[in-house]
Amino acid sequence: MKALGFVAKGGTFAFASRLAYAGLYFATLFILARLLSVSDMGTYFVALSVIGFLALFVGQGLPGLAQRSIGLAVHRGDREYAWGWMVSALKRCAVTAILTAGALMSIYMLIRLRVNWPMISGAVLFFVLSIATATAIQNLLTEVHRAHGRIISASLYSGTLTAATTLLALTILFLTGIRLPIEAVLATLLACTIATLIAAYMTLPNTSPWSKPVQARVESKQFRPYWVQALATYGFVQVDLWIAAWLLPVEHVAMYGAANRLAQTLALPVEAIESALPPVIVSLSNEKGRKELAQILIRSTLVQTMLTGIGLLSFLFAGSVLLAVAFGPTYATGAGVLSLLAAGWFVRACCGPWAQTLMLNSQTPLVAKMTAGWLVGSLPGMWFACTTWGSVGLAAAAALAVATFNVAGALVEKKIMRASWSATPPVRGPNL
Repeated sequence: MKALGFVAKGGTFAFASRLAYAGLYFATLFILARLLSVSDMGTYFVALSVIGFLALFVGQGLPGLAQRSIGLAVHRGDREYAWGWMVSALKRCAVTAILTAGALMSIYMLIRLRVNWPMISGAVLFFVLSIATATAIQNLLTEVHRAHGRIISASLYSGTLTAATTLLALTILFLTGIRLPIEAVLATLLACTIATLIAAYMTLPNTSPWSKPVQARVESKQFRPYWVQALATYGFVQVDLWIAAWLLPVEHVAMYGAANRLAQTLALPVEAIESALPPVIVSLSNEKGRKELAQILIRSTLVQTMLTGIGLLSFLFAGSVLLAVAFGPTYATGAGVLSLLAAGWFVRACCGPWAQTLMLNSQTPLVAKMTAGWLVGSLPGMWFACTTWGSVGLAAAAALAVATFNVAGALVEKKIMRASWSATPPVRGPNL
């Protein structure tokens, strides 16, 4: 049960790291809610959501592919190739970032005189693009650390270090009594993200950055499914906030954004536990290791279900209090939204790491198609619910979409993996 011990050790630290990240993140929001106006907080929530989407777009799914491609290269001892693959991926990210930034800034310059949307400004867009680019590169480097089995480093660079430095900087500004505009907050976040990126690069394992890397091309047919899947998954989680930003008053967007961020804390134990699973899934996804892998997945799912269940109960019975403490009395009205969204995340935890298991067993195209299809299919219902019943209706539709999608995905994973283990030889990765 060496693999189970690895998951327990890595998962324990990862969970502690994500818990620390959650504390740092909400301490930051606690300060920002008292530094920014309600409208600026709404802008901040939407900006963070767009940053995440653009970071995935610029990243092109390469962080997810790095888990498998670099992980397999390291497993066979080809660390120079692993470095060359990473260099090739970084070049792709840089080119995509430049093209994306140029296109979006050009579109903004063309339409700014015709569109009057208070959440959009040139400065905000500049910082959003810059943070998204830095985050994309940081995410790739984080997964390089994880592919080498360095769960501790990956846990730190996946958000904890950025959250700590951002909180420190904003706390200093808060103590000075300076009232910050949204642009200053985004500039602070950009500086802290770049600092974490540099730290992640300087501590890359095993291969010196000054050595000559082996040439390694990242073929588009390899990363495209990961790219589509990553964008669809993130869009699935964030589309309700985007609909709220489009249809609801800016004050309601701030309330919905606060409830949405608090509900997403239920994803922390899921992310922490599943972050330790990729090396184990890759090594045990065969006839010989299937029993041990099944036992590990069951135990992991039980742990994350219990942890998210505790969080769900706290939101159901004390949601308004938690929102008021975290963001201020104005946001306490979002308790109903919080409970509904949290219920969706609880079902996600109960379904286990089905998507991760399928993706690491050469089923990424299937996961991408399922996610994109479910996202497109759920949009009309969310839009109708928002226009008819407001923020509560939107939250109910979003939670229902997340729950049904994950239940369906878990059933598909069970069927496919059972057939794969009984009819195919051990899983091999893409040709490197």
